[in-house]
Amino acid sequence: MSNLSKLEFVALEISGNNYLSWTLDAKTHLEAKSLEETVIDGNKTSLQEKAKAMAFLRHHLDEDLKREYHTVEDPLELCKNIQERFDHLKLVLLSKTHCEWAHLRLRDHKTVSEYNSALFRITSKFKLCGEQITDKDIRNMYTSSSRAIIGDECLVDSGSTNTILKDMKIFSELSPAETPIGTISGVSNLIEGSGRAHIILSSGTQLTIDNALFSSKSRRNLLSFKDI
Repeated sequence: MSNLSKLEFVALEISGNNYLSWTLDAKTHLEAKSLEETVIDGNKTSLQEKAKAMAFLRHHLDEDLKREYHTVEDPLELCKNIQERFDHLKLVLLSKTHCEWAHLRLRDHKTVSEYNSALFRITSKFKLCGEQITDKDIRNMYTSSSRAIIGDECLVDSGSTNTILKDMKIFSELSPAETPIGTISGVSNLIEGSGRAHIILSSGTQLTIDNALFSSKSRRNLLSFKDI
């Protein structure tokens, strides 16, 4: 346990399951110690710098891995050996991450925050694998994953100044807000948030509403004429 407490990040497991995160951590810490040149091809670093880098990297290996690479004395050689051994895991993780991305749906999460957390975890995995997710990709994911058919639960309200929706999962973006709003029944103070919503009516009509209001206490979804 005393040895574990001295680790600056989690040691590379013999299975290689944490290989990608370990690689990123090792790179970051070597840079912080001004030793990043020791693991670059053709480097001209001193024997002392290489020894420091080697000691640091070995300290962050599983005990079995330490024994396997006991005779390796150059940090660049060690990194290449580890890469040859575990780099195929990048393709495995990338395949799984693409699957998670394809099946990510807002309706499968209780709140928008939970959905955002899941989305962030997936995009982080893509970055670990060297694949970038653009802002456009994320916007498209929000739109496609948050569409909901509200059909017969929807009422066009001529007296409503804004569309009011009762299901948080319809929103792709939602900010807390307390706004008094006028409806056909009068003024309501039950608004809990506002944001962008994507809905599909039972007729198949698709709507994107930028300033929809959220009220979990609303008995029905109320569509304002101005949003149709």
